[in-house]
Amino acid sequence: MARLAGQRAGGSRFVGRHDNKNILTTVLRTMADHRMVVAGSSVLVGVSGGVDSVTLLWCLLRLRQRLRLSGIGVAHLHHGLRAGAADEDLRFVERLAESYGLPFYRDVVETRPFAKKERLSLEEAARRLRYDFFERTAAAHGYDRIATAHQADDNAEQVLMALLRGSGPAGLSGIPPVREDRFIRPLIRLTRVEIEAAARTAGLQYVQDASNNDPVFLRNRVRHQLIPYLREHYNDHITATLNRLAGILRREDAWMEARTSEIFSGLALDRQPGRLVLSVPLLKDQPRAIRRRLVRMALRLVKGDLRRVSFERVEAILGCLDGDQPVLLEIPGGIAANRSADRLALQKAPSRRRVAAQAAPVFSHDLTLEGEHHKLLDIPEIGAGIAFSVITPEGLGSLPGSGRVAFFDLDLLTFPLTIRNGRPGDRFIPLGMTGHQKVKDFFINRKVPRDQRRICPVVVSGGRIVWLAGFRPADAFKVTPATVRVLKAELLPG
Repeated sequence: MARLAGQRAGGSRFVGRHDNKNILTTVLRTMADHRMVVAGSSVLVGVSGGVDSVTLLWCLLRLRQRLRLSGIGVAHLHHGLRAGAADEDLRFVERLAESYGLPFYRDVVETRPFAKKERLSLEEAARRLRYDFFERTAAAHGYDRIATAHQADDNAEQVLMALLRGSGPAGLSGIPPVREDRFIRPLIRLTRVEIEAAARTAGLQYVQDASNNDPVFLRNRVRHQLIPYLREHYNDHITATLNRLAGILRREDAWMEARTSEIFSGLALDRQPGRLVLSVPLLKDQPRAIRRRLVRMALRLVKGDLRRVSFERVEAILGCLDGDQPVLLEIPGGIAANRSADRLALQKAPSRRRVAAQAAPVFSHDLTLEGEHHKLLDIPEIGAGIAFSVITPEGLGSLPGSGRVAFFDLDLLTFPLTIRNGRPGDRFIPLGMTGHQKVKDFFINRKVPRDQRRICPVVVSGGRIVWLAGFRPADAFKVTPATVRVLKAELLPG
């Protein structure tokens, strides 16, 4: 439930009589240092009705002439949460904008259904809807800057939350003062205590949202439990310390991103809208830290953002660079990562159905030897091939039983061999076992990614599976002491 806080001042319900010179000076310097606006800028201010956003609006109005702003507007999004309290917030902000004589823009959305549909937390869903509303409103009404009321305590909380998630330098950089040359945070150097003091001095009224104290949200637990504990027991300047850390890492991350961009330009073999192809050898030449950044940069360029792209997904892509098999991975957000030979392709897949089609190219090739002792079968659909050669068993020693090289008793095979996709119901007896096993179960037990299963060549002789290329041969065709002729098969990338 929201409640009204603050006090009335002067001849207006909202406009304060005191200057708050120190606060205004800090805001002005922050905006100048980060070049948040230029003369003639128009600013859309996101106002929730809380003390931070109400104070932000007041500061910008007091500094309007100094900043030479051409216009200020107020935007408020009703998230469809908190029942009647949210309705009160909307009416409060509307009256606030009216008292200042400012344009007011509003919208109402349903956050819970959106969060469920997009598989997002309630906080993340609300954030996305809010920023989408701000951008739509700014574009429709000609505002070139969007101001939000993030402040130093918010930034400290963000850094700690990123640390708890195991984020890298970008996450630990916290909330940037300026994002995309469009979103600005003029209060980012002020603490919550300073802002509340400024609101009292100016006689501002604002609403208080009870959900800000609900411990079900991680941010609230960090705000009300973790930071006070750290302040009391470890560092009484924890907010300033975390903000300093964020600033250091933000600058270092920017430098590393610039360096990564330089390297990236030499790795990209093909760049099209929604598709990027990188050189695997050149990528592997880089230190792992740079490789990780290069892959993230490529994903961001193809996907548009890095949401739902976890550290594990990036590591999975890096892991496929070290093998010699073609690998196809699905990345959340409709991206397919296809490593084939010396190329890593990242491509948008508009739907799961299309991704599945890309992940399972249909192929079927027959192989006959006809007296030949060496033969290369090309499988262009997956960018791979299989080299076959007839050898004698002498000197083989201990035979590999799995992997990209396999050996078979040639006289037990029926030609032509068929090399095809896996099919529903495929079964075989893996080398070293006595009973049949479904190929699907074989892959699941070994945690082989579904994308990799779809492109695994299946070698078939007389209707029986001989080899899951790159994984396991079948027991029925193994080399024994009685073997006279051996067929060696080797899976080759490209």
